[in-house]
Amino acid sequence: MATRLYLPASGTPPLDTLAVDTNWELTNGLVRLPCFITKQDTALATTQMTWPATATQQWCWWQFQSDVLKYAYDWLTTDTVSMVIGKCAETSNKGDSHLAYVVRVVSGDGTTIRGVIGLYHATSTEFPLIASAATRIHNARTAGATAFASQAGDRIIVEVGLHGFTPASELIQMRIGDPSAIDDFALTAGLTTDLCPWVELSRDVQFGAAPEEHSGSAVISGNGSLVGATQKGGKGSALNSGKGALIAFAIAGMMGLASISGGPGHRIAMGLKGSQNIAAISGNGSVTATGQKGTEQHSGVAILSGGGSALAEGRKTGQAYIIISGNGTQVAAGKKNSLSIVDISGGGALTCEGTKAIFSPASISGGPGHQLAAGQKAVASTGVISGGGEITATGFKGGVYFGALKYHTGSTWVKGLMKIYIGGTWQTKPLKRWDGTKWLTVDTTGA
Repeated sequence: MATRLYLPASGTPPLDTLAVDTNWELTNGLVRLPCFITKQDTALATTQMTWPATATQQWCWWQFQSDVLKYAYDWLTTDTVSMVIGKCAETSNKGDSHLAYVVRVVSGDGTTIRGVIGLYHATSTEFPLIASAATRIHNARTAGATAFASQAGDRIIVEVGLHGFTPASELIQMRIGDPSAIDDFALTAGLTTDLCPWVELSRDVQFGAAPEEHSGSAVISGNGSLVGATQKGGKGSALNSGKGALIAFAIAGMMGLASISGGPGHRIAMGLKGSQNIAAISGNGSVTATGQKGTEQHSGVAILSGGGSALAEGRKTGQAYIIISGNGTQVAAGKKNSLSIVDISGGGALTCEGTKAIFSPASISGGPGHQLAAGQKAVASTGVISGGGEITATGFKGGVYFGALKYHTGSTWVKGLMKIYIGGTWQTKPLKRWDGTKWLTVDTTGA
């Protein structure tokens, strides 16, 4: 498929100072104009000028400049140029004027010449007299063609003028324009009608901004929907299985992975500047996770099973894990090298905070119990309840205290006292358990 360029009689060229090809000797009255593959609806206009010199020479009247090329092309010496210009005429036979052209490719800013597609500066069919002005043509010429490579962003330059064979100093005319309602000329010399002139290249080219180069992949399985965007070297992968919906957005070299499995859950994941975040939902829950700027080097994993919800945040090399089974609710925060692990089974509730290198595990099993555990400054504290009870345990400044039915001495398990720190002193308090109908005091004395 060929590329046809129309020659409007008016318009603003993209390169208003681009020099003509060096094979033109004259540029008197030169006009620079844009050219397009679609008509711009400019009226047909006849230009008349008088030969400024009588030696055999080439005279450039118009320089038409295209939009930028969308892709790179390898041009060959077999590429052809065809054209038809209307109302060509000379005052007398002494004018001895002939249609001439140069078609070439330059860089987008015009500073580099890539090569010549075609050049014809010689006699062909002399112009008729003004009274019988008519078309003159070039049909699939390869004259002057060179082999070269053009790049995306380059421009095609079409220069149209005259070859004069010792012409007399007399009036010469040609006509250009591209009215939308007027048909194109046929590629035929001697036509006297007022139709649209054109230039045609045998090679099919496309114009416009080059497409962005990026890598992105997206997969949808089931009845979900997906929007994925990757920009500037980023890579984003998104998978959707079931009836979920996913939006994944990856920017500037980060990697974000998000997946939904099961029911009508929703997942929004955003990673910025070198961060990586992974979130998974099973069932009907929702999760939002954000990692930013690579400054917080942490690993946060949240898993939700059933009908609950979870929010997990880990900061500054901290690691936090939360697991919910059933209908519980969990909020956990691990900070500054802390490790906090909590488990809930059944219908309990738990709030746990570990700070400054603390290791504090707590667990509840059974009925509607409640647990609050706080460890401070290198303290290890353990609280265990079986059944339905409540416990408050505090470890402080290197001491080890256990509120439990038994504790281990290093060689055996023994019963111990239950103590609570109140008002600056440690006080013995009873430990109670729930037998299913009422609270009973637990014996913590003796072996």
